[in-house]
Amino acid sequence: MKEHQCIVSDWITKLDEFLVLNEKEILRDRGSVSRRDMEVKVRAELDKYKNRMEEKVLLESTTERVNNKESEP
Repeated sequence: MKEHQCIVSDWITKLDEFLVLNEKEILRDRGSVSRRDMEVKVRAELDKYKNRMEEKVLLESTTERVNNKESEP
């Protein structure tokens, strides 16, 4: 396995290249979103994600029960 010393500036360069490749803007300063606004947004997105996962589990459980009933003699 080849070892390569990596420093923070290497990561910054690689990340910037990745963002440019994917046509994303590179943030050059601290930005304008407050910590509080960020936390509100993150919690809202996490709640949406949790709801989708709960719905997925419920759907899979229901589907499994239906399939088991169909396979009974």
